[in-house]
Amino acid sequence: MRKRKTDIFTLLKADHAQVEMTLKSALKENGKAKMLFTSAVADLDRHASFEETKFYPRLRKDRRLIPLMMESYEEHELMRGIIGDLRQMDHTDERWHPKLKVLLDLIEHHAKEEESAFPEAKKLIPAETNQELVREFRKEMAG
Repeated sequence: MRKRKTDIFTLLKADHAQVEMTLKSALKENGKAKMLFTSAVADLDRHASFEETKFYPRLRKDRRLIPLMMESYEEHELMRGIIGDLRQMDHTDERWHPKLKVLLDLIEHHAKEEESAFPEAKKLIPAETNQELVREFRKEMAG
């Protein structure tokens, strides 16, 4: 049986799910909340950087996807602002968990919208480019 190659869309979707799961755990685990948050946002920073510098520019070929990409850039900026606030706060602050919940909601919304565009995006990225993006994503996520 021939092994199917992983594509960039599968990796992005899995990474969305991983970050969401880690942040949900942070909401439940008071003792580990800050550590889980720190882990999730380190991945989120690398993920967003990859999308902005490598993935989204490949989608500019389809003008129909440009509004979604521009909204995604804005959502990344909102996420960075919330993350900055959370980093400066103590996790025992009464606003910390509600702010973390807002971040999680934003990430879930962002992932859902972005993943809804994957069928069209797949048409724009040839197999060779897809595998190049897979390698670049793995490198970016490795730190």
